[in-house]
Amino acid sequence: MSSNILSQIRKQLPEIGRIPGVTSIDPPKIIHFATNDNGAYSKLEDSTACMVRIHIKGEGAYEGIHTINAKIIQTEASSTIRGSFVSPILHSDLSDDGEIPGQFKSLPALVASSIKAVTTRSNNPQANSHWAVTKQSRDYKPFRKNDALFTPGHRLGFSSKCLDPELLQAIESNNIRKVIKEELPGRVWSCPLLKKEFCEVILDELQNIDESNISVTRPNTMNNYGVVLGLIGLEQSLHHFVEGYLVPLVKCLFSEIADTVDASHIFTIKYREGLDLGLDMHTDDSDITINVCLGRVFEGSGLQFCGFMGQEGHRKASAKIKHSIGRCLIHLGRLRHGADDITSGERQNLIIWLRSTEYRLSEQYSSPPYQSETSPPDAVCTSFTHDRDYGMFNKYKASNAHLQGRGWCPPKGKEYPGFQQEPASCSACCDCGH
Repeated sequence: MSSNILSQIRKQLPEIGRIPGVTSIDPPKIIHFATNDNGAYSKLEDSTACMVRIHIKGEGAYEGIHTINAKIIQTEASSTIRGSFVSPILHSDLSDDGEIPGQFKSLPALVASSIKAVTTRSNNPQANSHWAVTKQSRDYKPFRKNDALFTPGHRLGFSSKCLDPELLQAIESNNIRKVIKEELPGRVWSCPLLKKEFCEVILDELQNIDESNISVTRPNTMNNYGVVLGLIGLEQSLHHFVEGYLVPLVKCLFSEIADTVDASHIFTIKYREGLDLGLDMHTDDSDITINVCLGRVFEGSGLQFCGFMGQEGHRKASAKIKHSIGRCLIHLGRLRHGADDITSGERQNLIIWLRSTEYRLSEQYSSPPYQSETSPPDAVCTSFTHDRDYGMFNKYKASNAHLQGRGWCPPKGKEYPGFQQEPASCSACCDCGH
């Protein structure tokens, strides 16, 4: 069946190449995916899905080359064609993560819809459109403190010169694995990544962004303080850095998924008294996470790790790891973790989420297995955002009391023996002075 999918795509490539706005097309490839019990990825012998990357030219606020992943999923009855943008692009005609809505009868129809998205402006005034996001980059450009950061490959920016000397030597000797330390067997690794002086360069630029008072997009729904770096003009520099150094780094640990990484989300987070103090237990919207501490001086704010989401012990404590400036932690996105409250000072981190479209097409991603818990969770691994029994092990604070009784984990039917669901919070049902 896989040969039929490839044949179907190859027949459409000449027509796609003639569409105005298409600049190039990568060779189509069969998609294979699977994961084992430890979350590692391995390829299957056969597949009923295929993917091709198509590069298109945008105009106006979308000026530049954009890449879309076109996917064909074949069954005995029909073929499904879907697509998504690899690079960050926000538009009211697209989903927040760049998915192109709808199913298409042919690849040329998908490409035509994609080109329309990067050459026309949406008429929906309520949408968080790419035009507003692009404006962030234009607005900040006059305020830039260090232009080298924004120049791909610049020797004073995101290049080999910013790497920790120990890592750089390992790269040059083709022995990266020797500088990677296993912090938690089969789950978390660490590595020297950035020079401390380069961490300061990044921190100075982040402070400059704050002082510029431009409107910026915050990193995610859980962190209130930080910046999405690709949206202020760093996208190309970071893409160069990810492809040249970070993908080879994680390939030592997750070779199969690293081979198929085709997108990233890169942002910073900040913890300080009066801002965010810590971060609730969660999993990341990534396939591989790289978390590097930038500084500055702080106490507390360690990273608590638990288990893989959906496994029997995913709410059992496994390790607490302290941050070290310039050193990164590497783990799969579906490993539950959280940040302890900071007790003094300020901590800022650079977070790189690596994603693979190939993996996200798999049933393992869309319909992962979920094991029943066999015993109560460790209190430190419970989440006030996600868990139905957080209040049975911890006390809610005024800042999160509105979430009591609204969790989903563990799913019904997967509870441990003796499970008790917390009651709904007063604030959820009446005015009780919270």
